Amino acid sequence: MDQADGLRRLLSGVSLQIVSLTSAMADAGRPWAVLNLAAALRLAGVGVLVVDAAAGHAGGLTDARRRGHELADVLAGTCTLESAVLPGPDGILVLPARTGVADLASHSDAARAFARQLQALPGGIEVLLVHLPAGEAGDQVSEALLAHELVISVAPQREAITAAYRLIRRLAASSGKRAFRLLVTGAVHAQEAQRVHANLSQALHRFTGVQLTLLGVMPADSRLRHAASLGRTVVACEPAAPAASSFRRMADSLIRWRGKTAAPDGGTSNFRWADAVGLARTSLRG
Repeated sequence: MDQADGLRRLLSGVSLQIVSLTSAMADAGRPWAVLNLAAALRLAGVGVLVVDAAAGHAGGLTDARRRGHELADVLAGTCTLESAVLPGPDGILVLPARTGVADLASHSDAARAFARQLQALPGGIEVLLVHLPAGEAGDQVSEALLAHELVISVAPQREAITAAYRLIRRLAASSGKRAFRLLVTGAVHAQEAQRVHANLSQALHRFTGVQLTLLGVMPADSRLRHAASLGRTVVACEPAAPAASSFRRMADSLIRWRGKTAAPDGGTSNFRWADAVGLARTSLRG
């Protein structure tokens, strides 16, 4: 894929899909869930850019102390998208976004110009994966993106499930949105993840009318931890691992959403991603 391919995609009117991921509580697994989902999408031939709106917060993908361009600079026209993007693990592109994320969902001239730059990148960008801060820090940003897909990440522990319920209920009440996606991280087995989804889904539908669809599960998998310790995605370096299979299924589900999501009109290479995300130093379940 080259620049000409990106321009062909632009001229053919490829739609831009925005999928945001957040959680009610800090979740050590979610940053790597975002990166692995991006890797699975790339494997399926989908152009994807990770927008790190959690930069400067716990679990951010990019170092807040790093000096360089970010999303707000691109939107303001003070730099190009290409100059602001950082190379992530296994070829994933990551854009730091301490500010400016809410403008992605607008119909402004800046948002349209940004979309054009996305399509002009080599290969073209068809999906934005927006990595939001956890908890209340992500609420204000989340509301700006609620017209698009929003995935809530949750661990199987009772406290995390309760917090996720409160977060979804709060977002639904403030916006009127009635459809959310769920990503269960660190489940020991599929039945545990299904139990989490069933409990949350039943409670939300009964008291708020919200529909909660299970996107998938990031299982407790030692090979996921090993890949993270190398600064790699499990999808790329351990394709036979259960976690890699799970992310490929999630990517397939996300691709099936395409066409249903509203689209907006219109660095340094020596970065240690395992250290930046912190998952390599974190003890995960399993």
